[in-house]
Amino acid sequence: MVSDVRDATTVYYFNIGADVPGSQAGPCSTQSPSVMAYQVDLGKFCYTVSSPAAQGWNFSLYDVTRPARGVSITYLGGSSSFCGQGRSRSFTISLQCAPMPLGSLSTTATVFERNTCDYQMELKSIAGCPTQCINNGLLCANNGVCGYDTDAKRSKCFCYSGFTGGDCSAAAGSAAAGLSGEAIILIVVCVVLSMVIGLVVFMFLKLRKLQVDPAAYDQLQGRFNELGMLSG
Repeated sequence: MVSDVRDATTVYYFNIGADVPGSQAGPCSTQSPSVMAYQVDLGKFCYTVSSPAAQGWNFSLYDVTRPARGVSITYLGGSSSFCGQGRSRSFTISLQCAPMPLGSLSTTATVFERNTCDYQMELKSIAGCPTQCINNGLLCANNGVCGYDTDAKRSKCFCYSGFTGGDCSAAAGSAAAGLSGEAIILIVVCVVLSMVIGLVVFMFLKLRKLQVDPAAYDQLQGRFNELGMLSG
């Protein structure tokens, strides 16, 4: 059960992927057949905001540009009372990926009515996270964040400094393991630059030791003609 922050007189009963048990639906418990979501107004007026689970629902990404952010579930085929123009109530629940365990959803949320009788609610839960980021009921072992790897085309854990592994559950084995890619590149560049400088200094010292043999220079005198070519 979640109440609307902006309208305390309105409460929503819903279940993810199944009908709401009659004993948990308050004033709606006498309705038949059961459905997946109800809207209760003033604690006594009950309206369905979905059809029975057997008739299905729509499932989509919360943000198609960032697939790891969460999922949205839309229930259709609810009551048409006071909707007008042949419309019926619908209810969209967006589950944003967050390290909140199952069964601990907030009891309050802001509900928006985007169009007449089209209700939308946002909640934070681990239920909205990609399965690649969940292990033993924890999101990235609480040591990282779940994101989408655009190169690998899949969701994965991005670990905080000092942690590693697919689910960020392992401590980094050494200081080097915690270095960023930029830091490693900088170290490699410094090493190569030091080697180049060392080679230049070595060659300079070798050249300073080279000496021209004066005797060999004297032997060449007088052996060039007027064209600057060696004569016989």
